[in-house]
Amino acid sequence: MEKSIRILVVDDDEVDRMAVRRSLKSAGFLGEISEAENCALALEKLSASTGSGAALPILQSAFPPQSNSGGKTEKSSATNQIFESRFDCVFLDYRLPDGDGLSLVTAIRNAGIKIPLIVLTGQGDEQIAVELMKAGASDYIAKGKMSADSLSRSLQNALRVYRAETQAVLASQQLKESEERYRLVLEAVNDGIWDWDLSKNEVYWNDRLLEIIGLPRSQFGNTMNALYDRLHPDDREEIIRAIGAHLEQEIDYNVEFRLLHSSGSYRYCISQGKAQRNSGKPLRMAGTIGDITDRKEAETALERERQQLKQIITCVPVAMAMFDTEMRYLANSHKWLTQFDLGWQSLINISHYELFPDTPNRWKLMYQKVLKGEVVSVSEDAWERADGSAIYLRWAAHPWYDPEGKVGGIVMVADKINELVEARETALEASRVKSQFLANMSHEIRTPMNGVLGMAQLLLHAPLEPKQRECARTIYRSAEHLLSVINDILDFSKIEAGEMRLENADFDLDNCLESAIEMVAPLAEEKGIELNFLVDSSVPRKLVGDANRLKQILLNLTENAIKFTDRGQVLVRVTLKREDRSTASKQTAKLLFSVRDTGIGISPEGQRKLFQSFSQVDSSPTREHGGTGLGLVICKQLVEMMAGEIGVRSVPDEGSNFWFAVPVEKQLQFEPPHPEFAGKNY
Repeated sequence: MEKSIRILVVDDDEVDRMAVRRSLKSAGFLGEISEAENCALALEKLSASTGSGAALPILQSAFPPQSNSGGKTEKSSATNQIFESRFDCVFLDYRLPDGDGLSLVTAIRNAGIKIPLIVLTGQGDEQIAVELMKAGASDYIAKGKMSADSLSRSLQNALRVYRAETQAVLASQQLKESEERYRLVLEAVNDGIWDWDLSKNEVYWNDRLLEIIGLPRSQFGNTMNALYDRLHPDDREEIIRAIGAHLEQEIDYNVEFRLLHSSGSYRYCISQGKAQRNSGKPLRMAGTIGDITDRKEAETALERERQQLKQIITCVPVAMAMFDTEMRYLANSHKWLTQFDLGWQSLINISHYELFPDTPNRWKLMYQKVLKGEVVSVSEDAWERADGSAIYLRWAAHPWYDPEGKVGGIVMVADKINELVEARETALEASRVKSQFLANMSHEIRTPMNGVLGMAQLLLHAPLEPKQRECARTIYRSAEHLLSVINDILDFSKIEAGEMRLENADFDLDNCLESAIEMVAPLAEEKGIELNFLVDSSVPRKLVGDANRLKQILLNLTENAIKFTDRGQVLVRVTLKREDRSTASKQTAKLLFSVRDTGIGISPEGQRKLFQSFSQVDSSPTREHGGTGLGLVICKQLVEMMAGEIGVRSVPDEGSNFWFAVPVEKQLQFEPPHPEFAGKNY
């Protein structure tokens, strides 16, 4: 006898209950025994032991307390329910104070409690025992014949049957649950499911597959021919052959085909399947059918766009190529072939590095940056070829992206500019030769011109007649003007050739200004013009820079002001630039020089001609004032070399104001105080 069995004994006779306990003990049972004296108490214990509140109202409604009904109770809707009980078996007396055993057995079974029920009957109650067995009792024992052996044998048989039935019920429930889960999976997946029973030649199609076809189940057959009939004519034989190869040779079944929809259009599908076999013989075959029409249409559209792009690249009149992420050619223009002397060969799927093994490593690094999403553009690049030649290119590379937003490769445009580079080098060489020639010629001319000036100056100091002195003075002035022109040409050629160098030395601003003013003072005095210069007290005097070039700019602007002024005055003024007054540091300052006159002024059209090489406001042969047109150009270039700026403000018939602003460094020494303005008249 098993040791852990729990038993409920239902009997109103204490002697009978003791007899049952004694017999169980004699049979070797040492488990838990509970007792109940009537039907109501038995029902209460059974209801509590089920662990579910659903059993209690079912039992009470079928067998209310103190009921003495001898008839059969109406079956409850819970007949098919199974409630677990903490009791393994119930021994119950047929006759109880509040009812009979037949009604109690019926109520327990209707409540879904399936534990073994062994009824204890009196002598001669065989007919009652038969009714009890029909109602659901597991066995019956006559009290007069009850012994340890009979009790043990009946209990073991009842438990064995109960456990077998319980296992069968659980297996059936699990099978139903598994089938339900399988059915839910089949109906919930987004792919069509088919299951082909080869022995019956019947196929199960899930609802999703019917949706792909667009037909109700009633209009679609249950054989594979129903599927074959809806295949595209070009795909049918291939699919039938693939299924046959899988069934006969176990070749993987993984195919694509077109399936006719009820609307008349074809849907692109992908199908996989596998056969179930027994000793190598296929019994059934199941698989999936997925609708990939959207993906196919997207791939077709993408391929169409790609082909259009390749066609555009092929016909574009520039050297262009399209690469994948491995730098293999996807497309290229005809100009790409001719520019790199590749003939008319096809470059598709050829590696760029295999085609051009002498590709510089620096370019390879740039290509990797482009593949990470950067854009690279080079205005001029020299490609040293393996054969020693050089190709000059202007090129750019951009990434292109696939539909998922990832970099799919590179689109590159390249333009061979050897001719442009050669033309530029030729022009630069010609300019250098020209500048060298001008410098040499200016030097060669200036040497004898200094001799002419010297001799004319000596001649003016000799005793001459008035007519002779006037001729000598004319020679001196003409030679002096010619020397000025030669100096302008020499400076211009130096600047144009990039040979002009600025000095960086200590100088005194007052000395620089006085030297410049003293050189032009005779011209102003000769024309009867008042010449003044003013220096703001905030302007530092001890500076570092090129005093000679600064004086050259001032001389040119001041000479022009005197030249074009017939009456009035010319004012040279130096201040700190307005925005620099509060931001000037202890080491640097920005000086503003202005030369203001009361001359003829310049029209807006004339102002646009200023600061241009060989350009003059009045270029007519009968102009009153001569010149090369280089003075202001040289001034502008010198100012820009000093990192400054130059400009003019002028009103016709009222005068002009030429100004320039340049940054300067201060000398590291004490600056003595100055009056508010320091000025001088000439």
